[in-house]
Amino acid sequence: MNKYGLIGNNISYSKSPVLHQIIAEIFNIDLTYELFDVNSIEEINQLINSHKIKGFNVTKPYKKDVLKYLDKVSNIVKKTNAVNTIYYKNNKIYGDNTDYYGFKYLIKYHNINIKNKKIAILGTGGAAEVVYYYLKKHTKHVLFVSRTKQNKNTITYENIKKYKFDIIINATPIGTHPNINESPINKNHLSNNPILIDLTYNPSKTKFMSLSSNSYNGLIMLIVQALYAQKRWNKKIKINKKIISQIKEQLNV
Repeated sequence: MNKYGLIGNNISYSKSPVLHQIIAEIFNIDLTYELFDVNSIEEINQLINSHKIKGFNVTKPYKKDVLKYLDKVSNIVKKTNAVNTIYYKNNKIYGDNTDYYGFKYLIKYHNINIKNKKIAILGTGGAAEVVYYYLKKHTKHVLFVSRTKQNKNTITYENIKKYKFDIIINATPIGTHPNINESPINKNHLSNNPILIDLTYNPSKTKFMSLSSNSYNGLIMLIVQALYAQKRWNKKIKINKKIISQIKEQLNV
């Protein structure tokens, strides 16, 4: 039986083990999937190089740090400097970022029009970089939002209201279970009623999402990125709307 797992910190809330077991049952794959809650990048190096695990997903706060332990990376990783999937091929350690495909599908699934829209991405971490990379193919008006102004593509939270964004995306972990009463912004940051997308999926409706009448969580992104990760590990994986709906129903989030 092949073993896979999620590398991160403070990730006990994660639905990934259940999600990957559902995928395994659908495609008749014999596997186990566990959480590796680690406290240092050195522990990750030991895990990856032990070759006891057949593949990993990577989440906060290690999506960028893990890069130095990989032999080869995908074009998406080269553009974003963020990894969420590790696999082995020809005695090499490969890195990919299937969050890209997950976010792309989330936009399509919910019929969200992003063409030439003014969009803000809360956060500057690995997930934010991937979202930015996808959005820039469809609009020139994308800005990161951070506590401090870092470059010309970044504004501070205090300035969100001035821009009247059409879409605001939370790519921070703020509001994730168990801190469900937190939000990276509040009503005072908004001068309109933008579409809100929270990459968080637990809880299903975050405090951030409650700030707008038009909001979406990251569940579809979670499911699709997991399917693409499994596709890197197991060639028998197929991805379509029927399978995604089946997983969503069984996951019951």
